[in-house]
Formats: sequence, C-alpha cells, structure tokens
Amino acid sequence: MEIAKTRPVSNTVVFSLCFAVCFAALIHVEIELHAHRQMLQALNQKLEENLKPGNLAHKETISIDSALKTLSGDSAKGK
Repeated sequence: MEIAKTRPVSNTVVFSLCFAVCFAALIHVEIELHAHRQMLQALNQKLEENLKPGNLAHKETISIDSALKTLSGDSAKGK
C-alpha cells in the first residue's frame, strides 16, 4: 500500500488566500458602514424636519417638555 505524498503549500498561496479573505472582509465592512451612514442621514433629516419652527411635532415636544417641568416643579413645591 502506497502512502500519498502531499506537497507543502507555498507561502505565496497562503498569502494570496489571506489577502483575498481580508479584502472581502474589508468590502463587507465598507458596505455595512455605507448603509449605516445612509440610515443616520435619513434619521437626522427627519429630526431636522420635526424641529423646524412652526412644525406641529416641534410644538408638541415643547408643550410636553414644559408640562413635565411644571409637574416636576409642582411636586418639588408640595414636599
């Protein structure tokens, strides 16, 4: 029975394989980063639209904030 001899893997092949894997991982990270940047940009745009003066959502936020301050001030006076 003969034992099959295997050739040792050359350093060039190992380096090329590692380089390809790292490059693919880098591309994946860049795609994810791009998607997150777009999502953040959309959220910031929506936030800016809600905070424009005269916007109903902005007025509601202000009235809720002032009501909370009033309530917390009343509870502090009652003590």
